[in-house]
Amino acid sequence: MSVAELPVASDLDELRSQKTLGEKTFDLIRSQPLGAVGLFVVLAMIFMAVFADYLTGIDPEENATAIENAIVSAADNGAAMIFTPEMSGLLDRD
Repeated sequence: MSVAELPVASDLDELRSQKTLGEKTFDLIRSQPLGAVGLFVVLAMIFMAVFADYLTGIDPEENATAIENAIVSAADNGAAMIFTPEMSGLLDRD
């Protein structure tokens, strides 16, 4: 049974000479600044799309309670009919 020799030393030197991810990123930003800004914008938009529910601040239960209170108040003041916007339950009042 024979054992094959592996050129480990040369592979290690080759791996050490490769750039790290941080160095590659810095080189990309330096050589393609507009492309790097575009990449940042696209990644930020993807982040916002994924976490939109947590970033909006809209609380449907709180909005429903506010609408109910407004309807009761209007009825107490003599309103016979209530008209609300179509999306009134989803509107953000911040």
